[in-house]
Amino acid sequence: MNAIILAAGHGTDLNPLTTRHPKHLLPIGNRPGLAYAIESLRNSGVQQVAITVNGDEKHYRRVLGDGTGLGVRLSYLHEPTPQGTAGCLRAALRDGMSEPLLVVNANLIFSADLRGLVKAHLERGAAATVGVVRSASTGWPRPQRERVSVGPEGALLGMEVDYGADGDDSEWRAAGIYVFDRRALDRIPERAYYDLKEQFLPALVRAGLPIYAQPITGYLRELNSAEDYLGVHFDFCRGRTGAKPFGEELSEGVWVQGVVDLSPDVLLIGPVVLGPDVRVGSGARLIGPLVIGGGTEIGEGAHLRESVVGEDVRVGARARIERSILAEGLQVAEGTVITESLATGQTLTLGNLTMVERDMRIAVASLPFHRYLRLGVRRRAYLMFKRTFDLLFAAVGLVAALPIMAAVALAIRWDSGGPVLFRQRRCGRDGKDFVMLKFRSMRADADRLQEELRGRNECDGPMFKIADDPRFTRVGRVLRKYSLDELPQLWNVLCGDMSVVGPRPLAERELRVCPSWREARLRVKPGLTGLWQINGRERNAFQDWIRLDLQYVREQSLWRDLTILLRTAAALAKGL
Repeated sequence: MNAIILAAGHGTDLNPLTTRHPKHLLPIGNRPGLAYAIESLRNSGVQQVAITVNGDEKHYRRVLGDGTGLGVRLSYLHEPTPQGTAGCLRAALRDGMSEPLLVVNANLIFSADLRGLVKAHLERGAAATVGVVRSASTGWPRPQRERVSVGPEGALLGMEVDYGADGDDSEWRAAGIYVFDRRALDRIPERAYYDLKEQFLPALVRAGLPIYAQPITGYLRELNSAEDYLGVHFDFCRGRTGAKPFGEELSEGVWVQGVVDLSPDVLLIGPVVLGPDVRVGSGARLIGPLVIGGGTEIGEGAHLRESVVGEDVRVGARARIERSILAEGLQVAEGTVITESLATGQTLTLGNLTMVERDMRIAVASLPFHRYLRLGVRRRAYLMFKRTFDLLFAAVGLVAALPIMAAVALAIRWDSGGPVLFRQRRCGRDGKDFVMLKFRSMRADADRLQEELRGRNECDGPMFKIADDPRFTRVGRVLRKYSLDELPQLWNVLCGDMSVVGPRPLAERELRVCPSWREARLRVKPGLTGLWQINGRERNAFQDWIRLDLQYVREQSLWRDLTILLRTAAALAKGL
């Protein structure tokens, strides 16, 4: 039996831990996290595993090799551009991988026997089987956002994802593990981007193929945040994951992975895992659950408790570390106290700070550790200047554009009657919705017509565009060409819901594709213009949209915003 692990995502949610390593190779118990999933697949009878990768392929090959050490044949399916969680499965067809095909999300840390899942798939004659777990499972600490409808005898009736909800009472949620046969895989269209949950599975249900849900038992946990990373280490140390620490058990609950240097008076209270070449000074106290990476030095009298310490970390004498993550290579000064934090030695840029998950404080070695970074001085200054500019631009722009806006309003009423403004709820920063304003450029029944025209869609992902779109009014085509329909959004900028520069504001339904893209772009305010708009807009494929949005979030600065504004003005002058 063959399996594919989907590891080609952007992995932005564990920043800054992932600035040096791909997310799925971050160590858990001093082993690559992906190794546990591969071993679980091997224990389930899988002999060949393919990993979808992007630009990080060399890192995966260096760490995992050909799979010999993990008991499987390992291969890599390179994605030069994002193809989506279903689009990348086209490579399985081209490579002739046998069916049924197991598909596993690389975000999962799990130890579950999947042979029962595959057996149920075969016995039912299913085209696809979705592994599910109960929403109340203790392995899923975050709110339930998926409504999985299961009918008689386990038939999958549908899946709906609500990213704006805080949770619901749905009994089941998708586990991130699937089984597909050729009938399903052959229905993946030859297009640039195709999402598994939002496009592929709903299409299979609509086609009437036999799709089932099958409960999975065993340990499963998603790795989506720094808190998850800490939590899975605690589960690992306490034996909840089903995987035992490798190495020698020095005493009850204390594991050493090679040669370590411990002073005789070190206090060790397990569970504690010590990597190779760890040195611990006199009087230090190590209290589990605690994992310490190889080559780390712990100074005299230091106190470490319920934490994860990376490789080659230096912890000074009498330092106190509690319930924290210390990134590799970090140097902690003598007497430093770090609690409930992710500590790094890197100089974080604005983009780094924006992408950081907000469930832990951030400590940076270049600053006094008592000054925890929630936004950081540079980021606060950037946001202050950006907001000041937004207010001035929007206020001046509204006054200057009033004659144009009045003329546009009259033209819309003369051309097609009906409302002048188009109002729609869009997702703002952190997913907070707001009512976005535009001049109406389409017929009043444009939404209904879009469903009728969907078969003519020329774009992938959540984008919709067709040549000579019949929904546009005569005036609307002119407004669209010169972006005059966007003028009312100056009011959104003035109110603080939008910024002048940022990713395009989208409706919730449009954000369900590509979670890493969604989470990154929701860290900043949406804008009137951005990198996507000045690089061809509708002419771009969805993977270009993803790349440009992520690029903006990572590289945001006042100079970048000014450059985008100047290029926008040039594009508008040309009528692009």
